[in-house]
Amino acid sequence: MLKILGALDFLCGISIIFNDSIPANVMSWLGIMLLSKGGLFAIGGDIASYFDILCSFYMFALALGAYNIAISVFAAIFLMQKAILTFLT
Repeated sequence: MLKILGALDFLCGISIIFNDSIPANVMSWLGIMLLSKGGLFAIGGDIASYFDILCSFYMFALALGAYNIAISVFAAIFLMQKAILTFLT
């Protein structure tokens, strides 16, 4: 199960990097999945899940056309490093 959630993080990180070539509905769907995952684990007090929630809100903003290079780099690195650490454990 953890590997699947790690793959979701990796997919979201890649989609933030290549947001110009991903349709808005796919970006929104990934944002909903990340928001659900973040909300579920934030209930347990996981700090990283709060950042998942912030990244999901940014993915919704990307779907609407907003873009900020600094936020994109931070969000993509955060999600992808979480995914890589999940795959290594």
